Amino acid sequence: MKIGIIVDHPNRDLPSLCLLGEKLIEKNSRNSVILIPMYKISWVLKYFPNKFDVIIFNFAREANQKYITRAHNYGIKTIVYDQEGVGGKKGLGLLNILSKSRNVLPFIDLYCFWGKNQLTNFEKIIEKKYHPKKKIVSGWLNSDYLFKLKKKFKNKKKYILINSNFSGCDPKFNSLSNEIKSRLKTFDISKKELLDRIFYQSKRKKNFLHTVRILIKSFPKKNFLLRPHPYEDDKKYTVLQKKYKNCKVSNKNSINQVLLNAEMLLHVDCTTAISSSFLNIPALSFDWIIQNKETEVFNEIANNAGIKAKNIFELKSTVLSLIKNNKKTDFRNNKLINYYGKFDGKRCKNLADIIYKEFNFTKKNL
Repeated sequence: MKIGIIVDHPNRDLPSLCLLGEKLIEKNSRNSVILIPMYKISWVLKYFPNKFDVIIFNFAREANQKYITRAHNYGIKTIVYDQEGVGGKKGLGLLNILSKSRNVLPFIDLYCFWGKNQLTNFEKIIEKKYHPKKKIVSGWLNSDYLFKLKKKFKNKKKYILINSNFSGCDPKFNSLSNEIKSRLKTFDISKKELLDRIFYQSKRKKNFLHTVRILIKSFPKKNFLLRPHPYEDDKKYTVLQKKYKNCKVSNKNSINQVLLNAEMLLHVDCTTAISSSFLNIPALSFDWIIQNKETEVFNEIANNAGIKAKNIFELKSTVLSLIKNNKKTDFRNNKLINYYGKFDGKRCKNLADIIYKEFNFTKKNL
């Protein structure tokens, strides 16, 4: 069986996708796995469609829909494992995207939801005629990589890690006007609602930057590593790097590797809080920055994963307490399992088993 796996952002996605590829090859040594950079999908389908029995796509959003359809028309089995399967209010933000992607969903042979809550709610709101041929709960594949790291994890505590998450209001690879057009194609929302989201996020970023400045100045003997969202413009953060010697801005390396040297994680609704908590690294949210939790859209599950600060004063005192007491946070697996699947180190193996069972072309290719 010849399997292609689309890679969107290598620093984020490669560890788990390589683990999945490893498990697929372990199923049968004749299986071959090819990692395809996202920007090469069109080229691969144009020149080498006969090289693949299966392609695992990174999402079903507008940018991939023509490629999913094209692969289906070539007789390639299509799988979608969304790289951002939990987000938005109650962890169900993905459903807003899938609602807009109705027409392409029937061309998908296997759709992998991270948790049963997303799958259950999808089946409630999306008409059956638009469902993929098969739907499963795969879990969060990255949890397998974290599971491996945790066994040999020794934290060197080189810095306090701060993650930002504001690509919606400050995109790196697009103008804001083009970003708005793209998001209107992707999300099933009105233009007014989208503009409201961007407005709220812009306010959050201003407060976030203000808070980061205060922290850097309040703890001059501590090193801070500021890691912008991969698709967020980092210019406003590099200003801080130039001004303060104890602040560095970098997006290099896998976030999992970066966490290994983090004393704690500071964030606003960032998925890395789940990884951090799993590794028993304290995750602390600037919770007060999300001023109206009824109207603002944010990653609610990630924001609730660790400690939440109610204001800047509580944040500073909590950071100081964590530094002095070396406090660890409890990983609340029982509350996350419905959104992220089991954290048992077997997610990639289980998905490989399902793929092999559903789409085993080995006999055909002999």
